[in-house]
Amino acid sequence: MIIVKISGGLGNQLFQYSFGRYLGLQLGAEVRYDIRTIMNRPGFTDRDYGLSAFDIVTEAATRDEIRRLKRFTGRFSERAWRKAVEKMPSLSRSFLVESRKLPAPAWSDECYYDGYWQYYRYAEKAGIRFSEEVTKHIESGGCTRELAARISDPDSGIPELI
Repeated sequence: MIIVKISGGLGNQLFQYSFGRYLGLQLGAEVRYDIRTIMNRPGFTDRDYGLSAFDIVTEAATRDEIRRLKRFTGRFSERAWRKAVEKMPSLSRSFLVESRKLPAPAWSDECYYDGYWQYYRYAEKAGIRFSEEVTKHIESGGCTRELAARISDPDSGIPELI
């Protein structure tokens, strides 16, 4: 089983979802997502789980599944373990933290993946067509008509996604 941590804003969540789908296809493994990481804490920008606004289906990992792969789930121990694994990936075979300084790791189908995974080719290689999924959801009433009009108006100040 692969577990991908979902965190950050909607753009980051879409990258993380794409990465999970990509790995699942590459490794032929079941993918679950750690959505418990979406929380509002002092000193951080409030974030919500944004993928539910689209026609995207994610299966949430249970606390036991997360603990089995990640080992530490307490706030302090989790941060310390994350930092240690980020600096020395060989500490854990079942918990991988994205690092821009180290070479790309060998992917494993029994691993918890923590990072933003901001590489558009993951979605492309997984066959995800966000432009179609998001547009379909807007047209079906998933977003308000007012918001859909603002997104499609070039003078709205909202940058184009596509």
